[in-house]
Amino acid sequence: MKAQISLELLLLMSVFFSVLLLFSPLISKTFYSGIYSLDVIKAKSFSDSFSVAVKELNSMSNDSKITVTAKPLTKWKVSSEENFLKITVFLEKYEKEKTFSEKQLNLLSFEAFFSEETVFILTKTEKGITAEIQKL
Repeated sequence: MKAQISLELLLLMSVFFSVLLLFSPLISKTFYSGIYSLDVIKAKSFSDSFSVAVKELNSMSNDSKITVTAKPLTKWKVSSEENFLKITVFLEKYEKEKTFSEKQLNLLSFEAFFSEETVFILTKTEKGITAEIQKL
């Protein structure tokens, strides 16, 4: 009798784990999509903070500095070309990317790829606003 109960329990557990394995790709994709969505929101918030810092520096004297911190969950590319700040969030596993672009006044060109907490030290110079990048 005890052997039959153990066998039935083993059978039920194997069915349970089989069903769980069947749905694991769907659960994984949902998890990564949620992380990606949260990261896109964080990137937009960082973009807004960066823009506010650049506007403040434009009204300050030379050698003034402001730091802005980026805390990505996935991989980000932050760059500046022709006075446009561009932030791209990547989810490489599912080949997704989202880009934010915002016009900045007096921002010099730079480019950075990172996936961990990174500090941008913005400094106003005579030529424009420079960004020094430090990874934590």
